[in-house]
Amino acid sequence: MSSTKKTILSLILVAIPLLVLLVPPSWTGFPDMTWSQQQVLAIFFFAALSWIFELIPSWVTSVSIILLLTFVAGDKSLFFLRFCPHEGQEPGVLVSNTEMLKCFGDPSVILYIGGLVLALSATNLGLDSILARTILKPFGKKSKFVLLGAMISTGVISMFMSDTATTALMLGVMAPVFISLGDDSKGKAALALGIPFSSLIGGVGTPIGTPPAMLAFKALTDGKGFHIQCGFGTWMAYMVPFCIIMIVIAWFLLLKIFPFKTTEINVDFPKKEVKRKSMWIMAVTYVITVMCWVFGDVLGLSNNEVALIPVVALAMAGIFTADDIGKLPWAVLWMFTGGIALGDAMSAVGLSQMLVTSIPFREIHPMFIIVTSALLTWGLSNFISNTGTAALLIPVMDALALDMKDQFAAFGVNSGIIIFGIAIAASMAMSLPVSTPGNALAMGTGHVTQKQMIKGGFTIGLIGVIIGYAILFI
Repeated sequence: MSSTKKTILSLILVAIPLLVLLVPPSWTGFPDMTWSQQQVLAIFFFAALSWIFELIPSWVTSVSIILLLTFVAGDKSLFFLRFCPHEGQEPGVLVSNTEMLKCFGDPSVILYIGGLVLALSATNLGLDSILARTILKPFGKKSKFVLLGAMISTGVISMFMSDTATTALMLGVMAPVFISLGDDSKGKAALALGIPFSSLIGGVGTPIGTPPAMLAFKALTDGKGFHIQCGFGTWMAYMVPFCIIMIVIAWFLLLKIFPFKTTEINVDFPKKEVKRKSMWIMAVTYVITVMCWVFGDVLGLSNNEVALIPVVALAMAGIFTADDIGKLPWAVLWMFTGGIALGDAMSAVGLSQMLVTSIPFREIHPMFIIVTSALLTWGLSNFISNTGTAALLIPVMDALALDMKDQFAAFGVNSGIIIFGIAIAASMAMSLPVSTPGNALAMGTGHVTQKQMIKGGFTIGLIGVIIGYAILFI
């Protein structure tokens, strides 16, 4: 990015939130907006523009959101910022600084950390590559089935490991396959795209597979009244069938768009030595944790407390060490907390509810709202991170879904479909290298062009949104 462009975008990033903050409420179209709501709205615009422009890393934006909320709109904010500059404007409800800072220890963050500890420990032991080889072996040597095996392996691993880390892992595991394909450029493109696409698809299979799923899961399970018993197992019951169908569809389309010239692939994957005792401890911990997640509702356990099982068990066994704590993707976690803080603040000051009730959504057909939210999420996620998109849209859509649950019930669906749908639509954004770090990693291999990524990603992503909503309706 040129320095001139960066300067212009920086000025816009500062000017628009300041304009939102300083204009009279009547100019915004919401004459009854309180001062605290206007402050949070300005921070919302800062977050949106910052995530879109990417002038600073996304996780820095998230931490900045928390800082601004506590300094500007919090109950311990700078005293001179609490005075309303607009005549007749109500001060409104202040955001609790203590509640805002709890976002770093939010139960959803603990749940995500538990999944990350499992994934990191498996990688350290080499169990991830063993799993990949084990799944690939039954698919034989025919190139099209090797691609299917790679996509299934990626999808399964991505359910319990971040899509970015899964993509990086599988691109490394499949390096010998890329070499064996020689000058088969279309075959290499199919494989290079199949891995990040399957990673995104598999990520929505569980609530811990991807940050948009975690944000949606938090919105559905915080007791606001969606009347959905959405435990870990319930989420998988909805989403795993979607993952299976979409991986098969993506495989079929990639073969049609990028047909292999090489019919057979002969390659031996390198083997890693794994300590038998550590392997068994890891396997038992993994099975117990996943079973407790899946059957947590029956056992009376919360998903968040179960997430501490692998942390404690693997740490006591010496598989997860103090050095590994630094290897956790804290940038992703901090970006996640910023989304939580922004959503909580918008709800606390009544901003999300005001935005929803000020627009006559009740006069709009629920189907139109569902389609619009899906296309908005998918379109935006193709240009900014899927986590950033989910963090911006879920607070508003959460309030909308709760406000219109009666209208949706009359239509024959639960309004929670909007929240489920955002997780799906955000994760189906795979058209560009900037859509997700996994796509950027695929581009980095040199085996796929941006034109090929758009061709495959746009088609598969749009079909994914349609199939995902169809399954939710059914």
